[in-house]
Amino acid sequence: MASTSSSIDDILQSHQIIYDIYFSQADAIGSGFIGAYDANNFLKQSKLPPDILKDIWELSDPTGKGYLDRYGFYLCLKLVALAQSNQQVKVENLCLPTPAPKLDELSSNITSLITQDDPWYIKASSRIAFDKVFDSLSPINNKLAGPRVKPFLLKSGLSVDILGKIWELSDLDQDGQLDRDEFLISSQLIQKAKDGNTIPDQLPPSLLPFKIRHSPNASNVQIPQNGLLINDAQSWVVSVDEKTKSDTVFNQIDTDNDGFVNGNECKDVFLKTGLSSNILANIWALCDIGFTGRLNHEQFALAMHFVNKKLSTGLDPPVELTPEMVPPSLRPKPVLVEETLGSKEFEELQTQVTELQREKLFSLKFGNLGLQLFELLASKGFLNQNRFRSKGRRNHFGC
Repeated sequence: MASTSSSIDDILQSHQIIYDIYFSQADAIGSGFIGAYDANNFLKQSKLPPDILKDIWELSDPTGKGYLDRYGFYLCLKLVALAQSNQQVKVENLCLPTPAPKLDELSSNITSLITQDDPWYIKASSRIAFDKVFDSLSPINNKLAGPRVKPFLLKSGLSVDILGKIWELSDLDQDGQLDRDEFLISSQLIQKAKDGNTIPDQLPPSLLPFKIRHSPNASNVQIPQNGLLINDAQSWVVSVDEKTKSDTVFNQIDTDNDGFVNGNECKDVFLKTGLSSNILANIWALCDIGFTGRLNHEQFALAMHFVNKKLSTGLDPPVELTPEMVPPSLRPKPVLVEETLGSKEFEELQTQVTELQREKLFSLKFGNLGLQLFELLASKGFLNQNRFRSKGRRNHFGC
């Protein structure tokens, strides 16, 4: 994006909350970056002509990186707002007043919860600055473990008691790590404490991540003191760089532009890898969740991740997908559970929830029809049938 002397807060004006929500929606896995393919699909909701969207992308990504960070995505959305208000789409107009960009229907529950005048609300400029700090700490799978964050916390000069309270408020899922949203919360709380504000006993609603706030009962959402966010948006094993590269290949082989690729469309790409047909069939079976016979762009990216792992390290694809491998768009919706049971009972509940979610992700739900589809795919050589049956999956197909 060409440089602009105005601050991002001035550019977004009074619509920062809308821009923040759109970024949260587009960046489902919390990587801090949005690839060209995902951005293209998201921006199509603006209903702008393709040639205008092409111009907007070229202005937003002038060096051809193939992705946008938070700052770049904010400016991209402002260019969308300019186009939607019939103003010229150019960098010089970024500070012109416009309505908020319109890409989909936003629930009034979300936008009415807070205003950007709320003293705890994280301004766009602060979000961008906190993102840079988060990335500088070298997160692993989009998360920072406690020891990695500790030096940053101590550098604030705040007392250990206050820092402990900030950590408890920020670590929403109580996993001993901070994802990007949680790190933004901790950074804002640190800044407020340094400015002389008293840290509250409960997290202010304006600091709740939008992925939690996006709920029919969002206005009543509170983080329990001893709660757990079941299946919150977990990190994905596919990196931003891997996703960007796979999207390029996906766009080339998706000849009918329906957003999916089938076995025939993928065949040449897979065969060129030199991997055995057995390995490739197992990779396909893992990534074709639901056994639809086709892959979307996330499933294809996961398949290429397994291919590249095998080629670079010799590591075979797993027997089944672990939660962090499941494409973000195919994961169960998050459920907020308050820990009202005893410790042992609560652990049992967590185990049951995990098993139920795994059942939901990996079973077909179509009874005997699912079995027939499975047998057909196996007979065509797409699946290693014995691998599934040896792992006790027969019951998942209604037999």
